[in-house]
Amino acid sequence: MTIVCDAPITPVPSAAVEPTVALTDVRHTFGTKPALSGCSFSARAGQITVLLGPNGAGKTTALRVVTGALTPEYGMVRVFGLDPTTDGEAVRLRCGVVSAKPALYDRLSGLRRAELRAARTDVVIGMAFSNLVMYFIILTSAAVLHAHGKTEVQTADQAAAALVPLAGPLAFIVFSVGLIGAGLLAIPILTGSATYAVKEFFGFGGSLASKPQNRPTFYLVLTLATVAGVVMNFVHLDPIRALFIAAVINGVVAPPLLLLIVVLGADRKVMKRYVSGKVSLALTGIATVSMAVAAITLFVTLFAGH
Repeated sequence: MTIVCDAPITPVPSAAVEPTVALTDVRHTFGTKPALSGCSFSARAGQITVLLGPNGAGKTTALRVVTGALTPEYGMVRVFGLDPTTDGEAVRLRCGVVSAKPALYDRLSGLRRAELRAARTDVVIGMAFSNLVMYFIILTSAAVLHAHGKTEVQTADQAAAALVPLAGPLAFIVFSVGLIGAGLLAIPILTGSATYAVKEFFGFGGSLASKPQNRPTFYLVLTLATVAGVVMNFVHLDPIRALFIAAVINGVVAPPLLLLIVVLGADRKVMKRYVSGKVSLALTGIATVSMAVAAITLFVTLFAGH
């Protein structure tokens, strides 16, 4: 297996330039089986570096690490001075790979097709369940709360009391189980999304696939986000009011973000052959206009009320 990277094919003294590819003490295991155990090597411009070894020696794993397709558990990897873990797209766009299978890729795409397919599947399934849950929340609220005159729910106790006509003396237990379950689902989602947003903004590496000892900053932010969420329970913050305000903020900031998505999706210079189709543009356009009208209506009614 050979990896060829963009570099002038001109013989140069090995010490004259920094290595184009450099691995230092890279380690990775699959389950209990070590694939790479302290792997270190470097390749400079003008050189051909060959990895030799029997099946299972770690050649394919090393290649996946170099191209950013796999994040090692330990060690340092640099390709063109970049870290494939955090700059995988930039690295893959400058690398050509000849794999063990009879295929030649002169350039790897910044986002691999498998990643795009996985993302599409994730979005479709996630949105289907999200809308299904949302529908039953609206249905239950109308049948249980509104039907019994509970239109001003301000606290969790009031929400639990509103379930009495449905669950009787078990209302508190039903509400508690639902609230705890929702919380357990929300903790990794909210803290994880906040951590990824901070990571992208400040440009440091890390992901949930990384080991804490390799990406301490990422996991420190994740821990702080979790702690911040716990602390909010002790500052007497009205959770119902907070949910309402968060929903309003999301609804107001969503239209411009959706507009950016529509514009980028239609830009062939950016998306290349992955430009959005007519159906996709029509649906996202309708969603953008609808949410923009709703946000404008909110402000109009607020100012009209005053």
